[in-house]
Amino acid sequence: MNTLEKKQIQKYLKDKRLPLDLYMEIEDHIISQIEELEKQGIGFQEAFLQVQSKWKKELSFQNFNLTDIKAVPKIVERIRKAFIRETFPKVLFLSLLVSLIMVVGAYQLDKENFTTFYTSVYIGVQSISALAFIINSKTILLKNKYKKQQLNAYQKMVDSCVGLCMFPFMMTMNAPKCSENFFNTLHQETNWKILLELLFIIYFSSISLFSAFVFIKYKKEVAKMRLA
Repeated sequence: MNTLEKKQIQKYLKDKRLPLDLYMEIEDHIISQIEELEKQGIGFQEAFLQVQSKWKKELSFQNFNLTDIKAVPKIVERIRKAFIRETFPKVLFLSLLVSLIMVVGAYQLDKENFTTFYTSVYIGVQSISALAFIINSKTILLKNKYKKQQLNAYQKMVDSCVGLCMFPFMMTMNAPKCSENFFNTLHQETNWKILLELLFIIYFSSISLFSAFVFIKYKKEVAKMRLA
C-alpha cells in the first residue's frame, strides 16, 4: 500500500472524529482488511469501499450524548456505555455501604461524636476522587499535549467528572451541619425525610466513587498507548 492510499484512509478516519487510540487501532484493521482484499485481485478503491461498508455502523455518528457537544461515533458511545454498565453496580454497592455506615453511626453514637464521625466519613469518601485524580494527574494532564484529538473514549467523561466533583467536594465545609440534619432526621419517625437524607449520601458518594473509577480507567487506557 503506497503513501497516497494510506492518506486516503487517514482522511476517512479523521472525518470520524475518533479518539487517538481507536484511530490507530481501526487504521491498522482497515489497512489489513484492504490488503487481504487486494490479495484476491481487488483494486484499492473497490477494496476501500467494501471495508468502509463493513465499518459503516460502528463509525456512524450517535445522534445524542450527554458528554459531547459534537456527535461521536457509535463505537465510542458503545465503549462508554459498556464501562458504565460494568461500573455502576460497584458504585451503587459502595454508596449503599457508606449510607449504611452512616445509619449505624447515627444510632450508635451521640450527636457530638456523630458529627465528627459523619464529617470524617464524608470527607473520606469525597477525597477518593481527588486522590484518584492526583495519583493519575500526570496521565490525565497528558491530554493537554493532544488538544486537537481526544486520547481515548473516556476523556470527555474525565472532564465531566472533574466538574461534577466540585460541588460535593465544596459541600465538605457544610458537613457538620449536614451531620446534624442527618442525625435529627434518623431519630424522628418521618420516613420520607430519612429517605431524602439517605439519597443525599448515596448521590454524593456515587459521584466521587464513579469519578475515581473513570480516572483510573482513563489512566489504564492511556498507558496502553505508551505515550507517557
